[in-house]
Amino acid sequence: IQYYHQNVWIKDLDAVNGAFKVYNENFFKNIDDLNLTATVYANGVKLATVEIPETKGIAPQATKLIKSDELKYAVAEAESKHAKEEIVLNFAFASDGTQPLVDKGQVMARQQFIISDYQFAKPAVPAVAAAPTKKDKVQETSSMEVEETNSYVKVSAQRMSVTIGKKTGMIDYLDVDGEPMLKFRESMTPEFWRAPTDNDFGAGLQKKFQVWKNPVMNLKGVAVEKDKKANTISICATYEMPEVKGELEIEYLIMPNTGAMKVSQEFDASDGAKVSDLFRFGMLMQLPYDMDKSQYYGRGPIENYSDREDCMRIGIYSDDADNQYFPYIRPQESGTKGDMRWWNQTDASGFGFKVKSCKPFYASAIHFDTEELDDGDDKDQRHSFNLKKSKFTNLFLDAEHSGVAGENSWGAWPLEKYRLHYGDKDFTFVLIPLDK
Repeated sequence: IQYYHQNVWIKDLDAVNGAFKVYNENFFKNIDDLNLTATVYANGVKLATVEIPETKGIAPQATKLIKSDELKYAVAEAESKHAKEEIVLNFAFASDGTQPLVDKGQVMARQQFIISDYQFAKPAVPAVAAAPTKKDKVQETSSMEVEETNSYVKVSAQRMSVTIGKKTGMIDYLDVDGEPMLKFRESMTPEFWRAPTDNDFGAGLQKKFQVWKNPVMNLKGVAVEKDKKANTISICATYEMPEVKGELEIEYLIMPNTGAMKVSQEFDASDGAKVSDLFRFGMLMQLPYDMDKSQYYGRGPIENYSDREDCMRIGIYSDDADNQYFPYIRPQESGTKGDMRWWNQTDASGFGFKVKSCKPFYASAIHFDTEELDDGDDKDQRHSFNLKKSKFTNLFLDAEHSGVAGENSWGAWPLEKYRLHYGDKDFTFVLIPLDK
């Protein structure tokens, strides 16, 4: 609301030439009390801040063309020295302190422009090779070790070790440097549901989408494949999901040369099937409680969703799991942030992992389980201060997340372009160990 109610806007930006227009949306006052600065960032790191004094004398409802050579040179230098990085330009109109009830330096209007896009890595998918011969323990290379039994497959490479249960297809153990990254078995799972918001309840989505709350996942099989050329091991679990009329495939690809693991989740929907929309498509990782420190490059610093994102600027932010949950009067979904380029989740010493994907993703880390935030089919008169904290830090990673609506709170759905319709979906991300 604050963002869209601001009274000054940047229009027709020509960053290469340092030119843009300033529109004073006020009806009765000029903007002489505001000081304009433009700050240039490369992959979230500040490079330069330029003061632009030419905004004086812009009358109410008037627009002025401004040209700044200093801004032109700052952008040119950023593009020259950081050609392969994301260049972002942040404008801020701050009060000079002459107006009543407004602090000096308080930002009264702001806008962000992406000058050059972030270059997401696209991990290559190795060709499918013949399955390895089953042995109790096989030394694949000097840097990768595979142990396979009738009940599990364990792959150790560099600093990471992962064990997949053959009866579930889920990760039983994920260790880095011998320390557990997951709290217990099957604590990295597909996620399609969120704790309904007040708007969700108003539209009855907690009932309309209920098929996605705890959908049946029947394991069809676990396949282990080795690519000698790429020196990788792939473990793929396939599930039949009869209630949502589809098939889910989860692949874990261990890359010994980097000590990282790529996780790919793919849902194959049935053509013509009539299945409801869903709230999210992603994964949940239940981490040790004290692995609660987040640093990320994306939209922040507070929660934002697909239909709530313009107000939050892309940048590098730090937070912890306690602060990421906003204590709404009634417990509900909270904390999700979008347009992630990367996300670090660690303990206080910096031990943990980095999450990267080949496209922008959503993420959050909170100290509450979804079940604790979910009132069920009907609203309960609970409050956030009544909530019981989880034993874990719950890290949510989503390829897609439904908007939270708000045209009204008694029936309106999210706008069409912010809904997650039934259909084929996929999500790929990489977990990279971080040092203390």
